[in-house]
Amino acid sequence: MSAKAERRTYDSIASAIETLEKTLAAYPQPPQPPVHGLRVSEIIVCETLFQRRDQWANKLGREEHIRELKRAIKDDPTGMEPIDVWWGGDGWYLVDGHHRHQAYERLSFTGRVPVRVVSGSLNAALAHVGLSNTRNKLPMNNAERMTLAVFYVCLMPEKSLREIAKISGVGKTQVAKIRKAVDQLVSEGHRRMTLADESWESIRRQCNHFETVERDHDLETRMKANDIKEALKPVLGRTPHFQTEAMIMALMELSPQLWRSISDIAIHRHEAEDDIDEEDLEY
Repeated sequence: MSAKAERRTYDSIASAIETLEKTLAAYPQPPQPPVHGLRVSEIIVCETLFQRRDQWANKLGREEHIRELKRAIKDDPTGMEPIDVWWGGDGWYLVDGHHRHQAYERLSFTGRVPVRVVSGSLNAALAHVGLSNTRNKLPMNNAERMTLAVFYVCLMPEKSLREIAKISGVGKTQVAKIRKAVDQLVSEGHRRMTLADESWESIRRQCNHFETVERDHDLETRMKANDIKEALKPVLGRTPHFQTEAMIMALMELSPQLWRSISDIAIHRHEAEDDIDEEDLEY
């Protein structure tokens, strides 16, 4: 029996929603909940709708997280947090727990995966993506949360600022800025459904008259530094200073230009510190 899940990809969020709505209209009644779990091959993966993360960001952190989940499954296959599934008319769709699901899949797990059923409409399933926050889950970074808020503002305009803030995990003030930007683009002829595919950074760039386009370089650098720091933590462990040679080798192989830039900055800072020391000695 195959331990591979069925994956459905779409060109856009709009086409994914259109397809699912047609399927739900044809098969509106869900079957009995799978109280004993589902096999990996019985779960449909539709990342276009239900995986609202940047798949290119923090790849090292994600891979390490999946390796940890694989070890946990090997230790206790029945002790894992259930993954969340939703009936989409023609099968059970993975809503939350993509990393856990990948861990089961990579292990070629042939048993039944513990699941928790998300009931209700397609909108309810989409809202659950943001609300879910399980104990063994890699947290979203700020950029992913902001893009998640764009997704909800575009697809659920009837929801209040408070509701979208709750399901996306960002503040009401940020949601208000996103809504203002999206409304501006809609007034200029863009379709909400099309904008739902965009990141917050992309929305900002398109709103060239929108006040928040002026970027706070220091703040964005700090946010990016936090993302890099969180990605490195599981790799470097609690004693990162013992990994100096490995870190240098990795940076040089990843991007020689990056390593040269870091070296130049370090040299300039060292020279600046020497200049300060000499000035102190003169006085």
